[in-house]
Amino acid sequence: MTDPRKNAGKTRGRPFADGNPGRPKGALGRSTALFSIISADEIEKLLRKTLDEANSGNTAAAKLILDRAVPAPKGRPVALALPEVTKAEDIPAALAAVIEAMSSGVVSPEEAAAVSSVIEGQRRAIELIALEGRVAELERKAAAS
Repeated sequence: MTDPRKNAGKTRGRPFADGNPGRPKGALGRSTALFSIISADEIEKLLRKTLDEANSGNTAAAKLILDRAVPAPKGRPVALALPEVTKAEDIPAALAAVIEAMSSGVVSPEEAAAVSSVIEGQRRAIELIALEGRVAELERKAAAS
């Protein structure tokens, strides 16, 4: 009889021996357990030492502190003068305004892409409403005939 598993000859075995369920739920990993025994006093000493290193010109220490203290911005509010988008014909003008704002440096390309995706969502909603209206009209005509 052939084995249905194609890699049966290559399989080395299970991750644990029979009867060994592995680490119990809630058990701490090695690094977590080590970190949990560090006292608040020692953490404060390490932070002071890192601050001293950063102030004395150690750029790696400065980067470490700044990355934690001032995280990279995730986004900012974008204020653009966009035309009202209530029908499909309004979308090219809105996209043109986004492109103009991007080319003049008012918004970054990433921000322009985010605004454009919102406009695209509006287009899909407008398209869906129009499609639903057309289907309802066709169904009404089919029911009348």
